[in-house]
Amino acid sequence: MTHANLIITTGTIEEAVAISQQIPEFQYAPLSSEAEVNLYRRRMLNKPNIILIARVNGQPAGFKAGYQRYNSRTFYSFMGAVLPQYRRMGVARALAQEQEKWAKQNGYTRLVFKTRNRFTNMLLFAISNGFKIVKVKPAQTIADYRIHLQKRIG
Repeated sequence: MTHANLIITTGTIEEAVAISQQIPEFQYAPLSSEAEVNLYRRRMLNKPNIILIARVNGQPAGFKAGYQRYNSRTFYSFMGAVLPQYRRMGVARALAQEQEKWAKQNGYTRLVFKTRNRFTNMLLFAISNGFKIVKVKPAQTIADYRIHLQKRIG
């Protein structure tokens, strides 16, 4: 199901973090808003980056943030999520498509991201959108194994 009143715009770190702080799945290792803002700033400082904010009926519904990483042709999708009440409305797909479009327009040929085994819905979403698993990094628990994914876009 898609939502007719879905709008995606560029946004700020603070807007992305305000949404991130409300995501239930991120509460397994919560950061304060200030610490999360600082994390984003450190990661994105002096690198090409984009933050996208999705709004449904004018209300923040989700976000996607990424930056150039590894080399000039690789875009790293660092963080993203959709608030539970806006899931299954096409918000995540719209954010992913907009980020991929931006990355292509800016000369990137590969999208990459990492997730954890515990985020089954994110893994299924990524695979259904053309991402391939390229590496699995073990952790203390199977749920925390890090899954590295990539997608060729150019």
